Amino acid sequence: MRANLEKLGLPVSGRPVELPREAKSAVTLLVEAQQAVLTTPFLKVQCPVPPKWQDAAHKNGTVHLICLTRPWPHAAPGQEISPDQLRSFLDDDELRSASAHCVVPVLRLRR
Repeated sequence: MRANLEKLGLPVSGRPVELPREAKSAVTLLVEAQQAVLTTPFLKVQCPVPPKWQDAAHKNGTVHLICLTRPWPHAAPGQEISPDQLRSFLDDDELRSASAHCVVPVLRLRR
């Protein structure tokens, strides 16, 4: 994961990098119909998002994406994670500094 992130120009340093709004980026995030679809050259993921999160993403026009370089030992695919569990995991200073952070423009379907 670290090598792929660095190929994209996303340093694993804990400092956020702003991805360009205008220029074509190798990382895109489409937020529509209460779904977020993240696309990179090496990964494509889709997940449901609450209406409140979608509204905030559309209003702000960006989201702060954290790309981890180490697995979360207590998470399991398909199982929900409580806000407290997520907060506890992300409060780890070592984890944050060993992650790539970027501010990603939010894309929408044209209407």
